[in-house]
Order: sequence, then structure tokens, then C-alpha cells
Amino acid sequence: MKIKLLFTYLVFGAVFTSYSQTKETRANEYFENFKYDKAIELYTDIANRTRKPEISVIQNLADSYFNMGDYTNAEKWFSKLYVLKGNEVGENNIIKLVQCLKADLDVDRANEVLFSYYEDQDRLKMILAQQKNLDSLLLTDSKYQMDTLSFNSPKSDFSPAFYRDGKIVFSSTRDSIKAGGKIYPWNNQPYLDLFVTQPANIYDIPEKFAANRLSDFHDASVVLSKDKERIYITRNYFKKSKLEANKEGLSNMQIVKGSLYNGEVNDIIELSINDKDFSCGHPALSSNGRYLYFTSNMPGGYGGSDIYVVALSRDGRAVSEPMNLGPAINTG
Repeated sequence: MKIKLLFTYLVFGAVFTSYSQTKETRANEYFENFKYDKAIELYTDIANRTRKPEISVIQNLADSYFNMGDYTNAEKWFSKLYVLKGNEVGENNIIKLVQCLKADLDVDRANEVLFSYYEDQDRLKMILAQQKNLDSLLLTDSKYQMDTLSFNSPKSDFSPAFYRDGKIVFSSTRDSIKAGGKIYPWNNQPYLDLFVTQPANIYDIPEKFAANRLSDFHDASVVLSKDKERIYITRNYFKKSKLEANKEGLSNMQIVKGSLYNGEVNDIIELSINDKDFSCGHPALSSNGRYLYFTSNMPGGYGGSDIYVVALSRDGRAVSEPMNLGPAINTG
């Protein structure tokens, strides 16, 4: 009888281990392809079925929630990681944990984690100074008032840019039927599109912007020149209506320039700052229109993504090498 029970236990254990490994393999595939919602479902099931989940499962759960903007659940898993590994979790995880704690207004614990991790006092002073600047923004409610605009939707609406006649161009996933109706796996929403509206008119219904030359994938985060005749757009790399991927299988973002006339974009060109091995996006122009500021995760930066600046020619092309704005602006 004991032998039968032992045999049954061993078989069950082997089946469960195989099941968990298969599920983790699928979860890893979802994670690596930015399908975080599906990855979370599988990783959570694995974590709930084992007393001591693998560090990799906890790490990927934390990162999945963080990348989806769910900082409460991200904090839960980053905290588990911190309890298991202490300061050996590394600076990147420490910074993410602190950001999650700040988002949940647990400032005391956030500072406790920072002081515990940083033995380098100069580095600690810099981090605390940056945190102080961020904290001060949360305490300026007497100076600023934020209101929800009438044209907001239940989907993602962000990155407004000034257009003509008091109108703005903004990025949104509303009413998008791009890529044959497929959704973007990172946040389980449609691909981003550009819309234009008159925010002062509460009855104005946002309309598609420059639909003549937008792609089948992400088109977002634009900036327009003062004369509104030139536009810079953040979009995916694609060719013949298919996403182009780099050697790691990722489709990064690029900044393109176009001419704007009567609400239509033409003469689109890629800027020389772009590279398929990293992303460039969120363009902004200097007041004189001679410099373009943008974010990028190109090699050699201070953090995951930094802010860079590049000089422009009269026709709006990039004519210098990107210059990192340095550690006073960009953080580790």
C-alpha cells in the first residue's frame, strides 16, 4: 500500500512539474512578446500553485504589472522580490519599487528602501533630489487645477499638441480598426491613432487626423511647427503593412517628419536619428524650431530611456548627432 501511495505521489509530482514548466514556457513567450495581460494570468496561476515561486516568475509578474501601469500589484511583487533578495535585486528593481510605493503614497517606506540600498552617498543625494522634485509636483495643488476634458474616452487619450484655430491633435486608442481590428498585446487595446478636436467646445466630437497617411499600426505623440506646416510623428517600423522587427524580434518606434497641408500629411521621411535596434519617440520642438527634443533608449544613456536633442535643418531634417541632456535631466 505504501509503495502504491509513493508511486502515485511521484507520478502526480512529475505531472504537476511538467504542467508548471509548460505553463511557464507559455507565460515567458507572452512576456517576451509584450502580451502582459496573458503572461500575468499564467504567472499568477503558477505562483499560486507553489509555495516558493521561482525568482524569474516573481520578477516577470512585477515587470508585467509595472509595464501595464498597475503599480499597486507591481509593488506587491517587487516587494516579494525585495524580501527574498534584499539589496541584491539591483538598482533597476529598487527604482521601480520606489516608484510603485510613491504611486501608492507610501513615501516613508519608499525612502526607507532608498536609504537601505544606496551606500554611495553622492548617488543617494542625486536620487533624493530627483525624488524631492517629483514630490514637490504632488504638493502644488494650490497652484494648479486639473480638470477632465469632455472629449476623453474610456480608452487611452494622451499627448496633446497644439494645432490651428484652438484645436489640438492627440493620441488615442478609441474607435481604432487598425491592423484588421487586431489589438496591441502590451495593454490589450487597439493600436494608437491621431485625432483632432476643439477642447473649448464641449459638443465637438473628435475626428481622425491626417487619415490619408497614417499607418496600420501605432501613430502617436506628435509635435507641429509654429506655422503648422510641418509635423513629427512617433510610429512603428513597418513595410508593406507589416511590422518590421529587429534582430531581437521587437518592433521599435521611430520619429518621422511630414508636410502638413489642409489636414493631410505628405512627403513623410524617416529622421537620421532612428535605428531599428532602439526606439525614438515623443518629439518636442524648441521655441525657435531649430532643435528637436525626443526620448530614446539608445545605448549609452543614463537610464532605460533618456531625453536627447538634435539640431534641425531649415527643412526640418536632423543634421547633428543626438546629444544626451545629461545626468541633471536624465536619471539612472
